[in-house]
Amino acid sequence: READGAGDMCGACDTGLVEREEFDATIISQKIMSAAIRTGQRFGAGYLAQVLRGSKVQRIRNNGHDNLSVYGIVDDYSDGDIREICGMLLDKGMMRKTSDEYATLGVSDAGRAFLKSGAPLMLSKPKKRASESAGQRADGEYDTALFEKLRALRRRIASNDAVPPYVVFGDATLQQMARLVPQNLNGMSRISGVGAVKLQKYGDEFLAVICAYAREHGVPDKTEAELISRRVDNAPQSIPTYEQTRILLQEGKSVRQVARERGLKPNTILSHIEILVEMDKPLDILQHIPNPERIHEIEDAFDEVGYDRLAPVKELLGGDFTYEEIRLVRAYLRQSDG
Repeated sequence: READGAGDMCGACDTGLVEREEFDATIISQKIMSAAIRTGQRFGAGYLAQVLRGSKVQRIRNNGHDNLSVYGIVDDYSDGDIREICGMLLDKGMMRKTSDEYATLGVSDAGRAFLKSGAPLMLSKPKKRASESAGQRADGEYDTALFEKLRALRRRIASNDAVPPYVVFGDATLQQMARLVPQNLNGMSRISGVGAVKLQKYGDEFLAVICAYAREHGVPDKTEAELISRRVDNAPQSIPTYEQTRILLQEGKSVRQVARERGLKPNTILSHIEILVEMDKPLDILQHIPNPERIHEIEDAFDEVGYDRLAPVKELLGGDFTYEEIRLVRAYLRQSDG
C-alpha cells in the first residue's frame, strides 16, 4: 500500500517535490483585484503590475490610470511577484480571463465576494532554501540576503520618486554591490552602473544599508581586491567589451555589422546594449531600431504582458516583429524612462 500522499506525485515532473509555504496574500490580492476593476477589466497582469507600482510609461498616462487610487500603492512586491500572484488568483477562480484573444484579467464573482467580505486569504509559493534565506553563497556569487535588503531600499526610493525601480539601479548593479560590499563612496564608485550622478543621489543611502550589514556579519569591503584582480586579468584589453560595442554603434554601424566585426553573435551585442542602458552610458539606440514607427505597438505589447519576458510579447505582436527589434525597443524605452 502506498504511503499517504504518495499518489499526489505523478513522477512526470519535480513539482510534487518542491516544498511550498503559505503567505498572507490578503492585502496584495485586494490591491490587484481593485486595480483590475478600476482599469475596466481589460488589461493583463503586466499592465496591472505597472499601475500598482506607479510606472510612468506613456500608456498609463494616456489612459488616465495614473490618477486612480490604486496607482503606485504597491512597493513591497516586484512586477514578477504581482504577475505570479495574478496567476494564483486565476487558479483559485478569484480572477478570470476577459478575452480569449489577449491575456486580459477581470474579477470573478468569487473574487468580488472576497473583496466585500474582508476575509483573509492565504496563498502558497515555493519555499526558499535555507542557503537562500541565510544569504549563503558560493565564491564569486553575491550575498542574497544583502541583495534583498538593497532591493527593498530600491523599492522605497523608486516609490518616493515615482519611477520604476530599474531607473534607480538595475539588478546587476545591486548584485555587484552585494558581491563586493563597498563601504565608502570611493568603493561604491567602482560598481558598474553607479555613475557620478547616481553616486551623489543615492550613494549615501545604499552605503548605510551595506555598512550596517557588513558590521553585523563581519563582511569586508572587496572592491579594492576586485580592482587589482581586474588589472591583472584584463591587462591586454583595457576597454570593456560593452564599451567597444558602444563605440562601434555610435559610429552608425548596425547590430549585425558590429557582431560581424567583433566576431560575436548579434544576441551578445544586444546584451551589451542592455548593459549600457543600465549603466546610463550615452548611446543613440533609436538609430538602430529598424522601423521606429512601430515603437508604440511594441510598447503597448510590453505594457500588456510585462517587460521581463520576450516570448509573450513576440506572441502578442505576431511574426512581423523580430526578437532583435523587440529587444532594441525595450532598451530604448528603458533608456527613455531613465
